[in-house]
Amino acid sequence: MPSESGELDLARLFVPSSEKKGTTLRITADHQQFFTNMGFLLGNGASAPDIIHNILTRFRADHEAQIQKAMKKQMRQMMTPKK
Repeated sequence: MPSESGELDLARLFVPSSEKKGTTLRITADHQQFFTNMGFLLGNGASAPDIIHNILTRFRADHEAQIQKAMKKQMRQMMTPKK
């Protein structure tokens, strides 16, 4: 989510999510209020679920290679017979 200058680009958090599949995600009431306020005050009314969706999408896009590498390593370790 950092921009070229290293600052957090808040505008990228408020892009409406195109996928509207539902799931349950447990967060604290404090987090719910934080994301609701963020969407209302900074995101032109973006919903808390849309902000969370966009944060996770950005995180995954920024770290996909590292995540895949770690998952493959863990899978290899799980599949290797223990002596």
